[in-house]
Amino acid sequence: MEINKINFQPTAVTEATNNFIFNLGKAVTIVFAVLLIAMGRKAGFIIGFVLLLTIMGTFLVMYVDGNLLMERISLGALIIALCMLTDNAIVVTEAIKVRIESGEEKLPVIADAINQNQWPLFGATAIAVVAFAAIGLSQDRTGEYCRSLFWVIFISLALSWVMAITVTPLFCYLFFKPRAPGEAERDPYGGRFFQGYRRLLETSLRSRWQLLALTVLLFVIALRGFRSLDQSFFPPATRPQFMVDTFLPAGTDIRNTEAYAETLERFIRNQPGVIHLASFVGSGGLRFLLVYTPEKENPTFVQFLVDVDDDSKIDGLITTIQAHLDRNYPNANAVAKKFLLGPGSGGRVQARFRGPDPAVLRQLAGQAQRILQDDGGAKGVRIDWREPEKVIQPEILEFQALRNGITRVDVSQALETGFEGRVVGFYREPGGARTGVYPQETRLLPIIARPPLAERSNVAAIGSMQIWSPAGGRMIPLRQVVSGTEIGWEDPVVMRRDRVPTITVHADPRFGLPSHLLNRVRPEIEKIALPRGYSLEWGGEYEDSRDARTALAGHIPAVMLIMVLIVVCLFNSIRATLVIWLAVPLAIIGVTVGLLLTRQPFGFMALLGVIALGGEQIKNSIVLWTRSTPSAKQRSLIGPWSTRASAACGPCYWSL
Repeated sequence: MEINKINFQPTAVTEATNNFIFNLGKAVTIVFAVLLIAMGRKAGFIIGFVLLLTIMGTFLVMYVDGNLLMERISLGALIIALCMLTDNAIVVTEAIKVRIESGEEKLPVIADAINQNQWPLFGATAIAVVAFAAIGLSQDRTGEYCRSLFWVIFISLALSWVMAITVTPLFCYLFFKPRAPGEAERDPYGGRFFQGYRRLLETSLRSRWQLLALTVLLFVIALRGFRSLDQSFFPPATRPQFMVDTFLPAGTDIRNTEAYAETLERFIRNQPGVIHLASFVGSGGLRFLLVYTPEKENPTFVQFLVDVDDDSKIDGLITTIQAHLDRNYPNANAVAKKFLLGPGSGGRVQARFRGPDPAVLRQLAGQAQRILQDDGGAKGVRIDWREPEKVIQPEILEFQALRNGITRVDVSQALETGFEGRVVGFYREPGGARTGVYPQETRLLPIIARPPLAERSNVAAIGSMQIWSPAGGRMIPLRQVVSGTEIGWEDPVVMRRDRVPTITVHADPRFGLPSHLLNRVRPEIEKIALPRGYSLEWGGEYEDSRDARTALAGHIPAVMLIMVLIVVCLFNSIRATLVIWLAVPLAIIGVTVGLLLTRQPFGFMALLGVIALGGEQIKNSIVLWTRSTPSAKQRSLIGPWSTRASAACGPCYWSL
């Protein structure tokens, strides 16, 4: 016996985590560089350092909590929230910087900036957090998978607000210096960028009705374009490993299944890029990954876990292996596929037929199978009931059997003994050095009683088999209680959902997305005439995506209500609330254009991005509304700055 390593999950976790940390570092670096260019050297350094402190503080809270781990979703949450984490510090830094450099005293400026912005920023941050509450409250599989996203965003945004009203003012006090006596006053909004933006803003306000009409037109076009986006659930994983699942015809002996596995192993091992291969015969492997669902015990099932040296080679290997399987093993239902990032099991396209009669269900499933096979873009088309198996059914003479005291169980055990053999006892082998176990232990070896191979390979020998007759007290031939045998077919597996027989047709796309395959075959499959009492349901990725979005939608009304109440409490104005919320749907314009240009499907991860975008948009609107309406006290304190701010932002406010 040789013991080897099949899958060492810590290595995969470390590599994935390191890649995410590297991407997070790149994102932070890009944000820091943009801040240095847009905000200036001192302001950019302050905001970038506060961002770094916020991220480190988030890691510290995750470590202290113990339940939030460094994994793909939690690190992805930081990337999603990265721009939000800088907003609070940017607002406070910009408010302090402009007034200090204009010559005002530091402490009054800092106190006034904090008093003016802390609660609007608190409300805006709360809205950004609440936007993800639907994910944190979702109770389905996807919610469980993504729950750390909400908590990491909650922790990081809460820390960013605390840093904005504590650490950021401290750094502003230390770094920013007032204008020296005699130094000419410099208009912070006199640069080309601000002047160009001001002209654009003034032009837009003068042509506000034309601009509004154009916006509505773009919104309508974006809605129509959004319907043409590809739909997906979770993208494939980037781990350097993939699966090959094979279902041989039902009734195949497990020794033949093992021989098939050995033959295919040699082919896969010889492929370039394959560094390791593990095969499972008769069932799936242990659940070594959250999104991996092991196959149940099945003597006709073989699964290969293929490790490669570079995940970019997986697509080519899957195409090569799938073509080899289709060409050389037409009776084997095989599918080579990647791991997914999210939940899911079985084929990615599934059609379920439910009803009382198994024969009718098989007929309906057969029609769906033919539609999928005729499409040409499906692979691994199969049903979970498998093929019917040929069986030998003895015809028992009930009266003679009862006279001899023989039951159906006795006949079944006699047949089992005559063909497969029965365990009649155990041989206890003492432990010791020879057996490799401790001396006080023993090995139990089963003793199986069965006839020689020549006597148990002929069905005609059933009549001459001996069975014990309790009434006669002796062995009698089986022909005395069995009149003969007949060949029949039976279902090896009958699956049920809610106690109703349900047969499921599985398939995977040969190319493209599962939604493409579903959209092609769905009209034809739904045309299948269903008898009374039978129904059709769609499962697979379609159902998983629908359930995940339904679970989110159940909490969205409460989440939206809380977000609206926060805005109302901040401004005590229905007008302000309407203006802020009417701008949110316009984000669909950028979402549609971005996904169409990059040819990316709208999946669950994209949905998370849209939620983040909506929270960010509301947050920015709150900040801009707050900054565009300075109070009378602020006008008297900041003087010239008030005039410039009113000139830049006032038209936006008064035009409303």
